[in-house]
Amino acid sequence: MIGQVALTKKISSPIARVVMIIFGLVGVFCAVAVPLLPVNQTQTRLVWPIAGKSEEIIAPLVSYSPTRIVVSVSRAALDVVQSAGGTVVATVPESSTSADAYGLVVRVTARSGSLPIAAVVLRNQMVMSIPVADVPVGSDITISSDPTMTTVSASNRRITLKGDHRPQLVGIFSDLRGPAPPGLYVDAKLDSRFTTRPTVAKTFAAFAAALATLIAVTTLRRAEARRTKKAVFRPQRSVRRHFRLSDAVVVISLLFWYLVGATTQDDGYYLIIAREAMHAGYPANYYRFWSAPETPFGALYYDLIGWLAGLTPSVPVIRLPGLACGIACWLLVSRKVIPRLGAVAGSSRTAYWTAAAVFLSFWLPYDNGVRPEPPVAVGVLLTWCLVEQAIATRRLHPFAVGLATAGLTVATATSGIICIPILLCGIREIVHIFRSQARVLGWSACLAPSAAAAAVALAVAFAETTFAVVPAVEAAHRVAGPDVSWFGELQRYQRLLDGADPSGSLALRFPVLMILFTLIMAAIAIYRPTKYVGLAIYPSRRIVLATFSAIVELMFLPTKWTHHFGALAGLASSVAVVAIIAIGSRVSAHPSRTVTAVAGALAFILALTFAGPNSWYYVSNYGIPWSASPVSVGGIKLSNVMLAASISMLAILVWLHIHVEVSRRPAQEQRFKQSRCWPRGMSMLGITATAMVAFEMASFTTAAVARYPAFSVARSNFDALAGKPCALADDVMVEPDVNQGMLQPRSSDALTALGAGGVEGFTPTGVPVGTVSAYTSPPYRTTASTVVDASSSMDVTRWTTDGNGRRGTNDSNIALPFGLDPATTPVLGSYNTNVVGVKSLVSGWYRLPVLDTMDKDEGIISLAVAGIIDPQRGSIVKLELGAASASTVTLVGEVVPADVGMAPSWRNLRVPLKLLPSNTNVARIRAIVSSQDPNLWLALTPPRVPRLRSLNETIGDQPVLLDWVVAAQFPCQRPFGHRGGVAELPRYRILPGQIEANWSNLWQGHFGGGPLGWAELLFKGAVIPSYLRNDWDCDWGQIQRLVPLKPEAQPAQLKESTVRRSGLWSPGPLPVTFPDDTPDPFKRS
Repeated sequence: MIGQVALTKKISSPIARVVMIIFGLVGVFCAVAVPLLPVNQTQTRLVWPIAGKSEEIIAPLVSYSPTRIVVSVSRAALDVVQSAGGTVVATVPESSTSADAYGLVVRVTARSGSLPIAAVVLRNQMVMSIPVADVPVGSDITISSDPTMTTVSASNRRITLKGDHRPQLVGIFSDLRGPAPPGLYVDAKLDSRFTTRPTVAKTFAAFAAALATLIAVTTLRRAEARRTKKAVFRPQRSVRRHFRLSDAVVVISLLFWYLVGATTQDDGYYLIIAREAMHAGYPANYYRFWSAPETPFGALYYDLIGWLAGLTPSVPVIRLPGLACGIACWLLVSRKVIPRLGAVAGSSRTAYWTAAAVFLSFWLPYDNGVRPEPPVAVGVLLTWCLVEQAIATRRLHPFAVGLATAGLTVATATSGIICIPILLCGIREIVHIFRSQARVLGWSACLAPSAAAAAVALAVAFAETTFAVVPAVEAAHRVAGPDVSWFGELQRYQRLLDGADPSGSLALRFPVLMILFTLIMAAIAIYRPTKYVGLAIYPSRRIVLATFSAIVELMFLPTKWTHHFGALAGLASSVAVVAIIAIGSRVSAHPSRTVTAVAGALAFILALTFAGPNSWYYVSNYGIPWSASPVSVGGIKLSNVMLAASISMLAILVWLHIHVEVSRRPAQEQRFKQSRCWPRGMSMLGITATAMVAFEMASFTTAAVARYPAFSVARSNFDALAGKPCALADDVMVEPDVNQGMLQPRSSDALTALGAGGVEGFTPTGVPVGTVSAYTSPPYRTTASTVVDASSSMDVTRWTTDGNGRRGTNDSNIALPFGLDPATTPVLGSYNTNVVGVKSLVSGWYRLPVLDTMDKDEGIISLAVAGIIDPQRGSIVKLELGAASASTVTLVGEVVPADVGMAPSWRNLRVPLKLLPSNTNVARIRAIVSSQDPNLWLALTPPRVPRLRSLNETIGDQPVLLDWVVAAQFPCQRPFGHRGGVAELPRYRILPGQIEANWSNLWQGHFGGGPLGWAELLFKGAVIPSYLRNDWDCDWGQIQRLVPLKPEAQPAQLKESTVRRSGLWSPGPLPVTFPDDTPDPFKRS
């Protein structure tokens, strides 16, 4: 199949050779120079006091610590606070409880009967303690800290700490007010190393590298065209250009999935990076790694996504590149790869249909999102095609273009490194081509364009940044993790087969198991001495070797996520073609045994596949059948059925091997193309893959239809196409003021109605200490044994029984959740370790408002509760419904409210109004705790009918901390920005459901350099009740109002200057580690 090319005479024009050499060398030189050339950096400084006033300022650093900070505290400043004591200077507000652990604090402690003491505390170290009287008048306490050392000096004392002890800085806070005492100042040089713009020289070098490479490769192509004849092998026009039915099916399937199918886990992650790149000046890693970029990866891809998000950030628009890549990848498979694999492959409908089914089974679950695997999959396959074209035509310029393609693919994402072994798979033939061409053109003319093509990716990756960024980025990833060695690759497959979360779902398992099976079948076939008629053996070997090498190359990625498999989609469908031809040949020689063996292997693959749940990420999982458990029908698990079928096939195979006589004729004499068994053996792979694709499409179609008009991915996408792009923000209904919807009692007083029907064992103080609002948790700095509660890692105000709440209406001192007013809202709880027996509560009747049909359809009854509701253990909450006349109430039914949230935290039970009988106009609460278990308790507040607004209306364009899991579903919300190393202050935080919130908290936390690492030092979270319209019992997530710990502090006014920095300049190490931080699980996996 390899084309034979006849060299004619020596090249006649020496000018072409000179052009190739000169422009090739210029391209190499310019491309290598780009990372080293200088940039214009925006250097930011924070200086305090401002305008001579000691007012507090806020400046949360995304890098946590400045590159250098100098603090001077004069004796005059110490004198101001020495009588009562207080904080003179702090880089973290002391009310956050973490000022000493992470920050720098200079405070004066006043003790009765002793001299006031000035103390300098730096990251939990008492660096210096000195009586104020020992600091001479006119003298200062001076602190200087940089990456190499920290010094503290006062009077005649000087203490030096070697190493990096820089404090975290989120602002400057002080108990001083009014004019600043003389000699008091803070000067911090902030870490804005990534906020750069290219210099003219750098831009010129980047363009020169691209242009010189283009000229050199184009000249090489023209030189080869003048001196060579056409290759003998050319695929037939019908093979190369005919639009097949399989092409239409693939394109239609991709379009269908684009509108109806699942998104990927990291859509929001990459969307926010791209959206904020314009504001920040570089594509910062928004949620981790101290906002370092991903250099040298992702530059062009982030620019593309950012440009699309600038047009509109709606989900369908930002996923257009993935759709385009899917179509392009399939066209490469059908137009270039399959014809290259041989005459049988190029003319077989079964081969095309099987390739299409395997391709879709891979692409749909892995590549339908904003992650970079789709362009990597295209780049990988295009690189292989270009190498094959070079081999087939005996020309160098396709290989040079392949080098450039591989380099740009690597620059797109880390998974692009799988292009490297693909280039090497045909290295023997490529070396022969180099040798033959060098005899005519010379080695310099051959190597220079190729070297320029290989290096041009450097000009793209470092067009706006420098090489010095790479060590900082690498260090940030190494410290925060994940950073798993190559021998930890087993973790990727453990996740795939675990099933504990969607990374091990059946849709993700099947394509990986299929590629492993087809790879084994193809490898056995093409490396056996038997020839397979119609199979181009050498291209087939190279595609198999390329796929195997790509899977091995994934070992060297430091992260072991299953979504990296998405880069193999094109290779998987190509290897499947080789496998089915090999299977077809074996069927011809040994029909019964081969068909049985293949059927048994596929049954085993399906058994492993369906042992996992049909789960998907976040909103894609809404309404999906079998999303929480393996597929089963009538209590029988499909995985068990498939396993039984596989074992049966194995038994039949053994019987056939023993009893059936096998034809001894050589395989090449079987004329397998005429065998009736051959299509059957080939099509089993295609039928299995098609069934999986159909199952996935049916799952999402069913979910969209069953949930309508509630939110679904499909409905959201169609809404976006109709001009409503805000996705989940239009369906999440928020209760801004919980006191407005409080129901009024029918007859009794509002203050006593909660227990008017009878109370036994419920008291106004019956709530245990430490009960908080749902999704809130203790301070994020946990020990290794702590179970992190889902959601916010903010240090939220405790709703406890220790007297920290205002005295309520029924003499309760419980601090109520969600902003409930204790002056008008009673609370009763059953928690009391000294009381035994059944505890019960029956409230009085509460009037329901008169609502029209629309309000009933979109309204609920809600009541705030805490504790554990478990009827099987004897803890019950019901809402009894009545029809009230002038004097009596008739019971018309009862309903069990949906319990959404994490027990025993405060949360909102909810009952949709449309479920109530039409004559219902009153309701009351009935609660029973019959268990003697002290951990089984309940606390309740009166019911209410919330007055709801959409989240979009509530937040508007205020800055929001969007957790990465939810970010793509709230495209109309404005994520907080950062510039010059300082973050904008968000007003709200939006979290996913309680399971995904664990991931968000850990990934975005302090240890990994995420935004929660500074947000938890500045805010406390106030949970706002919220619900998903038309799916009221869905745990969609949570919205929190971020309440500043220092509301009087103002955003800092930074000083900016532009400084030219060389390509090797670095202000010091980026990740500043804090000994008190406990590594999160992502560090280890």
